[in-house]
Amino acid sequence: MCVVFKSIVQRFKTKFNAFIDRRMPTTGIHKLSHKNIFIFPTWFGFAFLSFAVLLFVLGTNYQNNLIILVSFFIVGLFTVVMLHSYSNLAGLEIRSNGTLTGFVAEPIDVSIALYNTEKRRSFVFTLKQPVSSKTVIDIVADKAKLSVTLPRRGVFTIERLQLLSEFPLGIFRTWTYLKFPITFIVYPEPKPCKVAQIQHTLIDEEGDTEPNDKRVKGDDFYELAQYQLGEPLSQVAWKQVAKGQAWQVKRYANHVKPNHNVLKLYDMPGNNIENKLSHLCFLVLEYHQAQIPFGLDLAEQIIDSNIGEQHLTTCLEALARWGSDCEARNE
Repeated sequence: MCVVFKSIVQRFKTKFNAFIDRRMPTTGIHKLSHKNIFIFPTWFGFAFLSFAVLLFVLGTNYQNNLIILVSFFIVGLFTVVMLHSYSNLAGLEIRSNGTLTGFVAEPIDVSIALYNTEKRRSFVFTLKQPVSSKTVIDIVADKAKLSVTLPRRGVFTIERLQLLSEFPLGIFRTWTYLKFPITFIVYPEPKPCKVAQIQHTLIDEEGDTEPNDKRVKGDDFYELAQYQLGEPLSQVAWKQVAKGQAWQVKRYANHVKPNHNVLKLYDMPGNNIENKLSHLCFLVLEYHQAQIPFGLDLAEQIIDSNIGEQHLTTCLEALARWGSDCEARNE
């Protein structure tokens, strides 16, 4: 019996969602009207109406015109509140779109512009995500800021945004479902990782390989290391120090080809692929802040060594999308 009931509920939800998609398709601008506004009494509204029916029955039973008049007044108030509940949202125009980026477990702000709000009294936004998330809504000066925190990396589109109002008196619940063309690109959570922890193999000019401990001082950048007392100040990474980060020095080595700053996914420490991506994300940010050219080797995608904001964005998006079409992705 329970299985049959769940099947009926699921079938109803499927048909209702299809109805919503046809009636309110995805668009960057939604204008509210009778075509996309739903209204239904709340539990308090049903109790309010039941009280009016009870008074009418008592009035007719005892032939008391005053009680009947009060019941008519309550029904009239019920109708007026229904019209006000509808007019509170009717004509409101809501706009939002774009591609938003951020890191796992960090808030991503979505801006929602509101128009024709001069007659509005009260409404709130709620959001259902494809994955569990925390949402915060802040409405100031006809603009709503939706703060979304997503628990895992990837590319997501938000489900329908619900605009809800119980104004006035809380007798009616008036709402609508809005779907905007908004895409979230969520980068891995950066986890600290020292460059010295990574297994590097050096290739000299003759094609021979040298392990890390056979590097010698030279002109090619090798790694960022923690500053030790007595080391030359000329080797200090001053850009990082100026940003309030720990003192680090730049190490250099010979016999390194120009692509020695290519960061490889499977060279990252740990066995879990998500941890490897997090370490790689941390190193990408560190190299970018130090203004050191770097590239990425993600096995299924290789990004050439470069520098700059655009290069940073390209690398972070590659980390966010990695494995999206691969069954071997470890979540």
